[in-house]
Amino acid sequence: MAFLIAYILIVYLYLVSYWLLNLDWFSYLFLELLGGGLNGLYKFVQHKVDLSYLTNGCVDPRRINAFFVELIVLTQQVCSTRKCFCRVNRVLMNRGICMDFKELREELSSITDIIYFDSNQYLREKSSNLSKLKQFIIKTEVFLEQKKEDTLINKEEKYFLYGTLGNLYRIYGEPKIAIKYLELNLKYAIDEKLYKKEIISLIRLGEALKYDNKYEEALEKFNLALFRCEETDENLHLDFAFQHKGKCLLELNRVENAIICFQAALEIRKSKGNSSLIYSTEQAIEFAQNIQN
Repeated sequence: MAFLIAYILIVYLYLVSYWLLNLDWFSYLFLELLGGGLNGLYKFVQHKVDLSYLTNGCVDPRRINAFFVELIVLTQQVCSTRKCFCRVNRVLMNRGICMDFKELREELSSITDIIYFDSNQYLREKSSNLSKLKQFIIKTEVFLEQKKEDTLINKEEKYFLYGTLGNLYRIYGEPKIAIKYLELNLKYAIDEKLYKKEIISLIRLGEALKYDNKYEEALEKFNLALFRCEETDENLHLDFAFQHKGKCLLELNRVENAIICFQAALEIRKSKGNSSLIYSTEQAIEFAQNIQN
C-alpha cells in the first residue's frame, strides 16, 4: 500500500512539473515508465494480493479497476497534442483492465448533466464542463481500444462507441474527428442494411458536418435521412431529421424554411407525446421567430 501511495505522489509530481515546464520529450519518457509501472502494479494488486484483506472487506475490488482508469484519464489529460494522446493509449492499453460495457453506458448516461443548448449560437449543443467531457471521450476511447484487441467484438457495441465518440467530439469542438467516427457508423449501417441505424447515422453525421461549417453537405445528409424515412417506412426518427434540418437552415439564415421544418417536427412529437422533445422543438420555433422579428 505504501508503494501505491508513493506511485500516486510520483504521478502528481510529474503532472505539476509538466504543466510548469511543458516538456513533451520528458512526458514521452515518463509515460513509457508509467505504462510498465501501471501494468506491473495492477497485476500485483489483482493476482498477488488478497483484495478483501487489503480493503478490510469495505471496498468492492472493482474499485481497483476504477482507480487505474481514473489514473490513466488524469495522465492523458496532460497531453497537449493528439500525437501525445495516441502515444499514451499505446503505452497504457495492455495493462489488463477490462471495463464493463454496461457500466460504461451507465456512466455515459450522466453526460446530459453537462450539456446545454447555446442560445448565442443557434441552439448548438455545448458543454458546461469541457474537462469532464474530455474524460468521457478518453474513457470511451480506452474502452474501444480494449475491444479492438478482442476479435469477437460485438458489432452493436462498436456502433454505440463510434456514435458516442462522434457526438462527444462534435460537442467538444473537434467535428473532423467526429465525422471520422460517424462515417464508419454510416458505412456499417448501409453494409448491414440496417435502415433505422442508417437514418440515425445520417442525422448525426449531418450535425457533425454542420459543426464543421459544411452546411450544404449537412443539408444533403438531413434530406437523405428524410428520404430514407419515407422510402423504408422507418418513421421513428422522422421528427429528428426535420428538427436538425431546421437548425441547419437557421444557421444559413433561411428562417422561414427552418420554421416549416420545426413545425413538421412538432406535429410528429405531439403525436408521440414526449414532453421533453415537444419542449425542445417549441424552444427552436420561438428562437427562430425571435430572429424573424
